[in-house]
Amino acid sequence: MSVTELLSNRIKWHIEEGNNRDILRSLPEKSIQMVVTSPPYWSLRKYNVPDTIWGGLEGCEHTFIEKSRYWDNRHGAALSQEGYLELGSIVDHRGYLTSLTCEKCNAWYGQLGLEPTPELFIEHLVAVFREIKRVIRDDGIIWINMGDSYSGSGRGADAKYGDHAIVGESQAIKPDWGKLNLKPKDLIGVPWMLAFALRNDGWYLRSDIIWQKIAALPESVTDRPTKSHEYIFLLSKQERYFYDQDAIREPLADSTINDRRMGTSGTGRARYSADNMSATPSGFTGANPLGRNKRSVWAISSEPLRDEHYASFPSELPTICIEAGTSEKGCCPHCGTSWIRSYNKEPVPQDIKGKMTVLWRREHPPKFLGWQQNCKCEPHEPIPSIVLDPFSGSGRTGIAALRLNRRYLGCELSSEYAEMSRKLIYNDCPLLNMELV
Repeated sequence: MSVTELLSNRIKWHIEEGNNRDILRSLPEKSIQMVVTSPPYWSLRKYNVPDTIWGGLEGCEHTFIEKSRYWDNRHGAALSQEGYLELGSIVDHRGYLTSLTCEKCNAWYGQLGLEPTPELFIEHLVAVFREIKRVIRDDGIIWINMGDSYSGSGRGADAKYGDHAIVGESQAIKPDWGKLNLKPKDLIGVPWMLAFALRNDGWYLRSDIIWQKIAALPESVTDRPTKSHEYIFLLSKQERYFYDQDAIREPLADSTINDRRMGTSGTGRARYSADNMSATPSGFTGANPLGRNKRSVWAISSEPLRDEHYASFPSELPTICIEAGTSEKGCCPHCGTSWIRSYNKEPVPQDIKGKMTVLWRREHPPKFLGWQQNCKCEPHEPIPSIVLDPFSGSGRTGIAALRLNRRYLGCELSSEYAEMSRKLIYNDCPLLNMELV
């Protein structure tokens, strides 16, 4: 099975092993409808994946200078952990991390997320999303889940910074915390560093969402609240893009429905009612009968699975993103344009307009007529849209995509995680899967 077969709609999903930047460079321009992903967090975990070269000059015959820093992240490793954490196996909480920098072009050789500074980490992530910008459609969007990290706690070999670096075997130096002037125990703000960096790189920063973890793990801290949320950012390539608001509407509360029936305002004060037909509903905003617009705080429980990548997000999270960012009906097989919903909105009678408009709208909601083609190509049957996760990990995005009848392309550097995610995706619904394991 190959990426080519996925793009031609001959298979429904595929996980490509290798460097995601190389994989993205091999994809055709504007071939992907949407991206949802969770990159590695900075200085939080060490994965069993090969090191790669970041930045520098193409064609340089690199001469790397080796530096090492002591890494003690026993506390930080539990900050965003969901599900299972096998101590001493997948993650190594203590030890020396090797950092190789080319003395000629300043290229860095190492694992994404273990850069010596948060600025370098953000620079590398921006490079990945720059490749994504080429392959995503102009009306496409990306959803990024990103957690935060803390600077040194003040404990360890260097009392000021909490960890230290060595050159060779004896010369100890302080880690370079970059231009942030971080103090011990500072919350670094990595999610917003990434969001602003992507905005500066040309992306439209459209929304920040709080993922509220309903069953957050406890933390052994006594001088701050326990961390129970992470950020999700919605970004678009252009000012206008595909977004199916109706696919993720939230049901109206009973109190909201009752207020609308009684003609009360958003503050609860009655503006007009059946007994006061001549009153003007000044400042009144009616509720959409299809439900209210999705809010920016998502309360989602963790969803651990056996033998899974322990840093994965629950499948409900990418499900919401995919429903909003891709068409349920599919896309054009020729140009990739998403099909859109079609409604018949009945006009408000003249004798009701300005008086009981909101109540009338509730009783005469727009009628969903079906899906319609949104491009100028010849009439066609739509095919499933493609969802891309450049940091596939456990494959939770793929599971959500297939459940929603979308195609899925995952990029994964680790052979172990790629094999694990293939089995999880296949076992979730083997009859619908066409990828061989």
